[in-house]
Amino acid sequence: MFTAILLTSPSNPSLDAALVESLRNAWGGGDAVWLSVDEAAEFAVAQLPDNQWDVWADLQNAGVDLIAQPSENRRKQMLLADMDSTMIDMESLDVLADELGIGAAVREITERSMEGTLNFEQSLRARVKLLTGMPAAALDKVNGQIPYISGAKTLLQTMKKQGAYTALISGGFTITAEVVAKELGFDEHHANPLPIKEGKILGSLESTLIDPATKASLLADLCRKQDISLIDALAVGDGANDIPMLQGAGLGVAYYGKPIVTESTAYHINHSDLTTLLYFQGYSRREFAGI
Repeated sequence: MFTAILLTSPSNPSLDAALVESLRNAWGGGDAVWLSVDEAAEFAVAQLPDNQWDVWADLQNAGVDLIAQPSENRRKQMLLADMDSTMIDMESLDVLADELGIGAAVREITERSMEGTLNFEQSLRARVKLLTGMPAAALDKVNGQIPYISGAKTLLQTMKKQGAYTALISGGFTITAEVVAKELGFDEHHANPLPIKEGKILGSLESTLIDPATKASLLADLCRKQDISLIDALAVGDGANDIPMLQGAGLGVAYYGKPIVTESTAYHINHSDLTTLLYFQGYSRREFAGI
């Protein structure tokens, strides 16, 4: 069995009951269950329909997210999340570069990396090199003004309340990841140390980085440590460096992902916030923690 879920933005809940019923009937689904009034509804289907992606494309034009996933093992026991543009509403290195007056040069490299047209490690090292000699105090200012993605804390609190283990895995810097992990309540975090000496950014990085392969390895390692299978893990990210992690998890979700990410994954969020990941797991809004 599979479960089809339709969702709209919680800031403007406008999911039409007639639309849900029409799709349910067309796909031969069971009775619709509303996880949140006007926002999220689901129904069971015996098999995935051939026109799933055509329907998905039509619903995208209507501002509705749709996924269809196996009904078994929906509630995940682990959450692995990217940081920039996934848990926080910014690319932290770009914002730091803006603060230091070199935003345009750094942002151009970031975009190429996120789209998958530039090797992640080469991209990160090139961007950090541009920071050579810059005042590290700018990091404190950036970290003091972090905008969090809507629903991030609710996602963490709800999954942790249900016993899930959570890890923040970022290709960004440890100095920012530790702030985000503490604020949102992640059990652990992994990122890249940024060498600083005498108040200046050195412009270099360690030999080993948190790159796409490392993210996938951390997924496998954490599952082994928690004694769960990969199918019991939920991963979310938006950039090309997240693809191996998303593909390895039982539920790998592209959150407003770059085209290369959505092309490489089966589950996408393009119109709603991070609480959507709870609906994907079958949680109703009344089960959400922290709201």
